[in-house]
Amino acid sequence: MNCQKARGQFLQLTGALREGWGWVINDHTMQIRGERERLLGRMQVRNCALRNERFLRSLDHESIAPR
Repeated sequence: MNCQKARGQFLQLTGALREGWGWVINDHTMQIRGERERLLGRMQVRNCALRNERFLRSLDHESIAPR
């Protein structure tokens, strides 16, 4: 797991906590901020996965390509 994926997962966790706390104290702004933070975390994890997939594909193509 790299730093970007860990940061994305941390954002998801803190966003969920913020959203839940906003729900408890009935603060709609905090709920929206929590939803936004969770979404940013999901996007970051997804972006990390796509980068890793592209990197692995590039390694496969390099090994197959004639020299």
